[in-house]
Amino acid sequence: GLIVSTTIVSVYSIGLIAIDRYLYIVYGLQYQRYITPSRAKLLIAATWLIGLIIGFLPAFGWRGDTDGGRVCWFVRLAPPALIILTTVVGIIPLIVVIVLYSIILQKALRRVAQLKKAGLEQQGALAGNLRLFRGGGTAAASAPVAAEQPLADEHRKPTKCFRCCKKRSPKTIDDRNTGKHPTKWKAIKVVMLTTGCFVVTWLPYFIASTMFVLCDPKTNQDLCRGLQFAIASPLAILGFTNSLLNPLIYAWWHNGFRTSMKKLWRKM
Repeated sequence: GLIVSTTIVSVYSIGLIAIDRYLYIVYGLQYQRYITPSRAKLLIAATWLIGLIIGFLPAFGWRGDTDGGRVCWFVRLAPPALIILTTVVGIIPLIVVIVLYSIILQKALRRVAQLKKAGLEQQGALAGNLRLFRGGGTAAASAPVAAEQPLADEHRKPTKCFRCCKKRSPKTIDDRNTGKHPTKWKAIKVVMLTTGCFVVTWLPYFIASTMFVLCDPKTNQDLCRGLQFAIASPLAILGFTNSLLNPLIYAWWHNGFRTSMKKLWRKM
C-alpha cells in the first residue's frame, strides 16, 4: 500500500509541476493570482490524500485472492476494478503533462523564431545605416550629402568611430541574439526530456495493466502470466525509475538549487 501511495503521489507531483510551469509561462503576469502558498499546500495535501486512499484500499478489504496470504503482488492482490482505477488515476497526470508541455514547447519555438527574426531585421537595419553614412546608400539619400560636402569619397577616410561600428555592431547583435537562443533551447530540451522520461517510464506499465485486466486466463494463460510478472517486477521498477530521474530533471538543472547545494556542501 505504501509503495502504491508514494508512486501515485510522485506521478501527481509531476502533473502539478506541469500545471505550475504552464501557468507561469502562459499567464506570467497573473501567475501570483492563480498560484498562492495556501493553494499550493492544498494541492499537495490533496495529492497525498488521493495516493493514500488508493494505495491502502486493499488493506481496507478491497482485494482479490491472495492464495492464503502468500501473494503480495499488487497486480494479484488488487481486483480488476481497482487495477483499472489505479491505471485511470495514473493516466490523468500523464495526459496533463503531454498536453501542457506540448503547448509550452510550441510557445517556446515560436518565441525563438520571433527573436531570430527580430535580430536579423535589426542587423539589416544597422548595416543599411552604415552604408548610408559611408556613401553606399541610394542616390536620393546620398545626393544632399554630396551637395553639402563636395569632397570626393575616395579622398575621405573612414573615421575611427565608423570602423568601430562596422567591426563591433553586427557582432554585438549576433552575440546578444545567440545569447538568448541557448537559454530558450535549454528550456525546450528540459521540456522534451521531462515529457519523454515520464512517458517512457510509466506508459508501458499502464498499458500492461490494462491488458492484464482484459486478459482471459482460460484462453491466453501464457500471456496473462507474462503480463503478471512484467507488471510486478520490470515495468514497476521502470516506473519507479521516474522518481529517481525527477530530482535530476527538475531540481539539479535549476540554478537556485545548484547554488543552495554548493553552499550546503561548503558548510559541511
